[in-house]
Amino acid sequence: MDTDGHGTLSVSGICKHAARLIASKQPDLRMRGVWQFELVFQPTPTERCFHYQVILALADGFGTCFVPSFIDHRPSSGMVGIPVKRLLSRNGLLPPYRLAVADAVLSTLGARPSEKFEVTADPTAKFQWRNDIVVKEVLRQLGRDTLKNRIPRVLNIGAVGGLIAGLLNSGVEVVATDLDDSLLGHSLGGVSVEGAARNRTYLTSCDLVLVTGMAVANGTLPSILRLAHRQNTKVVIFAETGASLGGLYCRQGADVVIGEPFPFYIFPGSSTINIWRSEDVAETGR
Repeated sequence: MDTDGHGTLSVSGICKHAARLIASKQPDLRMRGVWQFELVFQPTPTERCFHYQVILALADGFGTCFVPSFIDHRPSSGMVGIPVKRLLSRNGLLPPYRLAVADAVLSTLGARPSEKFEVTADPTAKFQWRNDIVVKEVLRQLGRDTLKNRIPRVLNIGAVGGLIAGLLNSGVEVVATDLDDSLLGHSLGGVSVEGAARNRTYLTSCDLVLVTGMAVANGTLPSILRLAHRQNTKVVIFAETGASLGGLYCRQGADVVIGEPFPFYIFPGSSTINIWRSEDVAETGR
């Protein structure tokens, strides 16, 4: 694990990594499009209602950042048609835009995933499809080494009811935390959601933490990775924000990264899920 992970996984660190890839692989890469939209979606009646502002960037591939708190900033024509390396270093470009642009770079120039899944279906079917993939990968990690607990225990940071229910149904004990105050004390997937102040305690006692990509956008991922590493707690990241950063995350201490690039499962049609595993990144340089 890189001891300078905090800097590497900051937005500035991620952008510097993207800039190095551009310089070495495709110096003339240009920005083709930038979108900002508001997303309100409830995939099933028992799932939370997701409400986010989303930044979407397109170079040769898409990059995404879900904004943890809404920003009053609109894309402009000055962001497109220019070299991506200029946009990454532009003073005044807000972090969610910079993260989406960096993710767009890594979607084509970044580390190749260990495994790739594709499906064409309606959003409800794809919701279950992606939950099954994530749960299977969590169970795979739990089965690899000796655990701290007799019954495997997982902390879900960024509570997702479908994932919680899938893990519970697989015989795993689950605790969940979230930064959204409106969720605290409410049940998702059969577990009462607690505040982020409980993360330190649970990262110590749990066998594995399943954390969403929002931890990149809100800046909490480096501290989560550091504490998990110290406590011998496995880390699985499931990301729509920064969905193509899997190789970078694995090199900074994540065991597995499951990335869902745009277009997401909420849209009818085709969707893709990529998986990076740390052993593959280390052995093959993916």
